[in-house]
Amino acid sequence: MSLIVKITGLIIVFGACAVTGTDFSGRLRRNRRQAALMGQYWRDFLRQMELTAAPPGSIARTLAERSGFREFPFARCLAGCRGDFESALKAAAQESDLTPAMQKAIQPLTGILGSTPMETERQALLGVLAAVRQEEKYWAEQESRQGTLYRRLGVLGGLALVVLLM
Repeated sequence: MSLIVKITGLIIVFGACAVTGTDFSGRLRRNRRQAALMGQYWRDFLRQMELTAAPPGSIARTLAERSGFREFPFARCLAGCRGDFESALKAAAQESDLTPAMQKAIQPLTGILGSTPMETERQALLGVLAAVRQEEKYWAEQESRQGTLYRRLGVLGGLALVVLLM
């Protein structure tokens, strides 16, 4: 009986370490995916703005209905916020669990979209797209380097603890 309890405990310790490493790696993957979706969102936003010249709130609602952005919390939150677009953008950035760097990247749009000429809005969107692209590259690099490291450390740390506890 004692041997079975000990083996079960070792399996639990190993599994917990492996899951922790995978969880840390998953956070990096989530941040990279979020940056990629944000870049696609603002590219589509710019394209819609140039093609339709619709107000920003209308474009946000249109984009949120697309299949690619239905599961993107930022797009849903931005489309669901009522009032002026500036306050809706601030609320969406805070409520959708964006990284601080991503919030900083889209911050220049808060005072511009919906209140300035279209060419100024276009230039601001191009600047934000460049910042989001850099953020996406950063998270892709972090995921490729540290994601593998976290998974391996979880497994190796679990094995080390199993050996120590035996």
